[in-house]
Amino acid sequence: MKIALAAARLKNRDVLYNLSQISRYIHAAEQEGAELICFGESFLQGFDCLDWEYEKDRETAVSTDSPAFKQVCFLSEETGVDVLFGFVERQGEALYSACALVEKGVLTHCYRRVSQGWKEYNCTDAHYQEGAAAEIFRYRGKDCLLALCGDLWDCPEQFAQGEELLFWPVYISFPPEEWKGGVREEYARQGAKCCAKTLFVNSVADDDAYGGACLFENGAVSAELPMGKEGMLVVEV
Repeated sequence: MKIALAAARLKNRDVLYNLSQISRYIHAAEQEGAELICFGESFLQGFDCLDWEYEKDRETAVSTDSPAFKQVCFLSEETGVDVLFGFVERQGEALYSACALVEKGVLTHCYRRVSQGWKEYNCTDAHYQEGAAAEIFRYRGKDCLLALCGDLWDCPEQFAQGEELLFWPVYISFPPEEWKGGVREEYARQGAKCCAKTLFVNSVADDDAYGGACLFENGAVSAELPMGKEGMLVVEV
């Protein structure tokens, strides 16, 4: 299976721009013959899109039947490339940091982050929620799990379920020098606590997130797009 990891630039609170980036990278993945493309945590609206005022944030979040979400589904159906992307989800009155898998234009799996690090939990109320648990899903013949950013640090035991492939979209802001100086290996080892093969992808944002994408295998880096520039890593798993 050929998978593209998009260390793509995002803009906070600019869904139209972020959708244009999703479109750009889906078409690039199509040209590379990839079956799936993966984006970072909260990519659709941008990780720092929330104000922590519920009435404002409710308008920023999107449901899985919203026009923006349907646009991603259309791009997947049009190109034949499956898409995994993070977004701030609204379901009813609840808000989540979520990650969706869209296959050939159809939502087949939606994971909600189980750790609290996505929100300012000292000033948010019960509208801002976490998911109940991680669940294995079947994708192209493999047992898979999704984790978002701090999940693997706060509760790694939830993600050691014997899966064959772990997807790990994040939003982290380590400078490239610090990442190369040892943090990358810490992330590789943390992934190995849960799965032999972990697909890691981070976004790019001005002066905050520096991208980077890796295939971690057995606690080591086996393929990498270095932090510091926007781009796409294509791997076979």
